[in-house]
Amino acid sequence: MRLLSATVALLLSLAACSSDGSSTPGSDSAAGEATTTTTTTTVVASDGGTEADAPQSLALADPVKAADPSAVELDEDITIDTTVFSLVLEPGTDGELPLHIAVPTGWSWDADSTSFRSGDASLRLETGCSNGCQTTAWEVVLTQDGELLADPFADLEAGGSEGFSSASGLGGGTLSRSRTFDDGSGRSVTALFHHRAGRWLGCTADTTSATDVPLEILGDLCESIAADWTTVIANTTVSTIEETVTDSVAAILDKPTINQPLQVVPLDEEGEHNVSMQVPADTTVDVDGFFGTELMLGGDYSIFTDIELNASCDGICEAQDWGSKLNSTDGELGRTRASIEPQNDTPIDAGWLLSGPNLDDDGATVLVVRWDDTARRYFSCTIEIDESDVDRSDELLTICLTAEPLWFG
Repeated sequence: MRLLSATVALLLSLAACSSDGSSTPGSDSAAGEATTTTTTTTVVASDGGTEADAPQSLALADPVKAADPSAVELDEDITIDTTVFSLVLEPGTDGELPLHIAVPTGWSWDADSTSFRSGDASLRLETGCSNGCQTTAWEVVLTQDGELLADPFADLEAGGSEGFSSASGLGGGTLSRSRTFDDGSGRSVTALFHHRAGRWLGCTADTTSATDVPLEILGDLCESIAADWTTVIANTTVSTIEETVTDSVAAILDKPTINQPLQVVPLDEEGEHNVSMQVPADTTVDVDGFFGTELMLGGDYSIFTDIELNASCDGICEAQDWGSKLNSTDGELGRTRASIEPQNDTPIDAGWLLSGPNLDDDGATVLVVRWDDTARRYFSCTIEIDESDVDRSDELLTICLTAEPLWFG
């Protein structure tokens, strides 16, 4: 059982005043407001033991994480004191974001930089958006060029040990990147998001060799922020799908051709999920045993062009409205749509076709999904096309379009 001794703030309100009515330092800032009244308690991490004695006011409306942000999972030999603060970022705007964050006790709030600080160490908070502040696949967008997690260490020296992590919560999740040096200094950057919110929340932890709290723990504090996305969601425009199809692909959809002998390709070792499809000559079929198979194309295709087949459920494996599920911003089509410049984005018979140049390299992606709403898994055929094979995209597309999942009713 891992214990976190905490000086926990009783979050009496989101107004910027202390219990005696006096002004809280930094509360005049338009960037953020903070208030705290402290009392002492003991919080036990969620991995077992005594039930955590957490303030009930931590139950925010529609939080990404329904958890006490002071109940951070620590290494067994680490105990720290924390204070839980109530903050409002961007108060009075469409992006107003109330949140609760646990910080090491003794750290002070700096309104000008919207950060908690102790010497040269800091936890800095920020919000931002992309795609016109519409709903988007944040898991993909936040790592693209110019975004929060694309290159968060540009001003740091090279070297060190880097890490990446992701987690899913109620309606959203977190993405984190870190770089730690041998002397204990480094940086951890965490993005928190909600799939129905058009903005993200960022938390950047910076440490020096003299910082008492390890970078890993500061990163845990960032990941444990509880945010209330209600106002942001209410002011977020839901992105729409602009259906489009090129003339060449329209012709293929009208009459797809079969130029290779059909083969039955298994997607699992039990043979319960098979696909009848064209397999080009000299192709190597690799069944991974977890409802997926990779086709490594032979012949004159690039070794970096391959086809992945999957019997997927993208979450809960049960019969459902697959079209709505997959086209949501956090569904497979939504995530792929955010990673390419769609040239073809169109429904097909019991499925969907999505293709276009990749945003992060010179290659292209083709994704064909087919579903049966009575089936527990849908079929996806993804082609990652190397730049040297981009002019053969239509030829490769036919392979996926003519594939027939055999487990459908």
